[in-house]
Amino acid sequence: MSTAAQMPLLPAPAIAPAAPAGLEARPVVRCQHCRLVQYQSVRGRCVRCCATYAPAAPETGSEAGGGAEDGMQINLRRRMGAALLRLRQARHISQKELARRCHISRPNICAFERGGRLPALKSFIALAAGLGLPAAMLAMQLEDPARADWLAEVAAYAPRLSPAQRQRILEGKP
Repeated sequence: MSTAAQMPLLPAPAIAPAAPAGLEARPVVRCQHCRLVQYQSVRGRCVRCCATYAPAAPETGSEAGGGAEDGMQINLRRRMGAALLRLRQARHISQKELARRCHISRPNICAFERGGRLPALKSFIALAAGLGLPAAMLAMQLEDPARADWLAEVAAYAPRLSPAQRQRILEGKP
């Protein structure tokens, strides 16, 4: 008889299957917009609807590469995203509908709105058209939304105004 056959067999220890690395430390969250239960992502955005479910830490120029140009681009992306989101929601248009109107994919619309990417000029013009705005008006939303809203309101009434009234508005006189 061999020595392996003479040794008593011990019961195998109960070992639970190992969870993938890093998942046990990530909290589970529920999106308030679409109600999807999911692991919290690094960016704090829902994987289904791209809504923010936790406040994101502010980015600085040093995190993005250190240059002032990087910080300015991050700021521009954020302002663009905020303007697109505000205008889309004010018009009660879903991301899917805006994507259909602009011929841009919904994930790209989501990336633009969250400030992850800047649209190319062609996409910018398509977004403006999909929102029912001239591209110049969308660009003005990036500078000062309150002023752009006021200008849009004035532009709607401009055909009804006399030339003298228009001139007074342009000069800033009451």
